[in-house]
Amino acid sequence: MQTAMTFLIDSNVVIAAEPFNGRLEELQPDISAFIRTAAKHGHSVFVHPATLDDLKETSDPVHRKQNIAAFDKYPVLDEVELPQRVLDEFPNPCPPNDHRDARILAALEAGAVHFLVTNDRKLRKRAARLGHENKVLGPREAAEQLAAWHPEAPPPPPLVEEIATYNLD
Repeated sequence: MQTAMTFLIDSNVVIAAEPFNGRLEELQPDISAFIRTAAKHGHSVFVHPATLDDLKETSDPVHRKQNIAAFDKYPVLDEVELPQRVLDEFPNPCPPNDHRDARILAALEAGAVHFLVTNDRKLRKRAARLGHENKVLGPREAAEQLAAWHPEAPPPPPLVEEIATYNLD
């Protein structure tokens, strides 16, 4: 059995997980597969307070409200101290968006989670420069990793009916 793992998702994953105005994001099927498989097998998916700060800057007030509601579905990590090693990957002075990314990378650096799931290329590059390239996954990679850890059981032989144990008398 695979050990329970922890995943941190950033704002682009939170947003893509939820349809808005009937539109599905391209990554939505991969994100749904990742979140569903994680929940099914006891893995934990977290968000970071920096993600909430990012979502609060959504320009459309209706979309902003929906994004914050989506964020509220997940447990939130505590903030960790920003180590200088992480801050050195960002410009000085650090623009607000970069500062939010630094806070997220600080959580990964501190070992608050096993993996970061993001589709943000700049964030992934910075994580790689910090030596965390194996701990940062795109949504599809995260879904594929979980599928590899938890392969589907082969179908039963033709004359065997598969029944959930809770349906047995």
